[in-house]
Amino acid sequence: SRTAIIGHPGARKTTYARKLAKKTGATLVDNIPQKFVKRTGLSLGMPTDFRVEIMLLAERMEAMFKYWDEDVIFTTTVLDSLVYQNIRKEIFLNDESIREDMDFDKKAQEVYDTTSLFLNVFFESFHFNKIIYLDTNIPDEDLYKQLVRFSIKDIIDMFLEGENIETITTPTPTPRVSRNKVA
Repeated sequence: SRTAIIGHPGARKTTYARKLAKKTGATLVDNIPQKFVKRTGLSLGMPTDFRVEIMLLAERMEAMFKYWDEDVIFTTTVLDSLVYQNIRKEIFLNDESIREDMDFDKKAQEVYDTTSLFLNVFFESFHFNKIIYLDTNIPDEDLYKQLVRFSIKDIIDMFLEGENIETITTPTPTPRVSRNKVA
């Protein structure tokens, strides 16, 4: 059985996935982006160069293939790459300064080609027995998480109709307290 857990940053995907993995005995594949950043030193976040996202997509695919024949729970999947590419596309299409760029047509084609690549990878290569979408109330001032949340909902509405998707509302995230000591 293959389960994907999706949700915006802070939706408690890892916490939920750990409990589910313990309960079911499934392997948990988690924190691929964090490991990628630590290993490569490359920056993620918005906006990221689409080539960095393609490299991260490859990392996600490698992990997915490695555990594909096991009972596994993924907290980061090709769906995440698709969500962030969808955000990148919307930012790109709505940024006036980008439209004035002389290379707009070339850049627009790159955005659409990358989005198409992610869609094809997902639909041609990966199928999950279940997708769990963790949703939570996000403060209005947290625009980044709001953007990710709406993009996830767009992806679900546009591309995942008919998939086995369960939506679970998790508690509103509380701000994390830094564990770093101040000298």
